[in-house]
Amino acid sequence: FIVVRVNSWEYARKEGDNVGREGLSLRLVDATTGTTVWKARHEKSSSYMFYRPNLKDVANDLAKEMIAYMPPQYQNRAASASQGLARK
Repeated sequence: FIVVRVNSWEYARKEGDNVGREGLSLRLVDATTGTTVWKARHEKSSSYMFYRPNLKDVANDLAKEMIAYMPPQYQNRAASASQGLARK
């Protein structure tokens, strides 16, 4: 299973620009043993002038990017799990 932690979720100013910022930590845990088999932490920013980006969309894109670096044997399961969460 995947454990997700939201490290940042905000609209801010960075170097004079308006940005929507999202940071996630993902941890893939083997449910039978409880051991962590993979983990990652990353942050993504999306700059804007007038319309704020939807942070849910930024987080969804970030999760997909992070899952792409997951070991291949786990990628399909993780991708379908993240799609299910994005719909909620």
